[in-house]
Amino acid sequence: GSTVVIDPKGELYRLTAEHRRRFGPVYRLAPFVSEGDPPSDRYNPLAELGGPRERPARARQLAEMLIVRQGD
Repeated sequence: GSTVVIDPKGELYRLTAEHRRRFGPVYRLAPFVSEGDPPSDRYNPLAELGGPRERPARARQLAEMLIVRQGD
């Protein structure tokens, strides 16, 4: 199944990515890529908002997930 791995040094990615690609896509989100490292993939949550009809409802849903309300 799917997994999220926190790998600050990138060691697990280098050792296992090729094998894991046999089972599905592998993404690497590395904001501080060093020279010689594989490039980082990108994820833009706003791209998930969909087309003009779905966008308002999806934008509200995303905002509710990102914003923590304090008090009422």
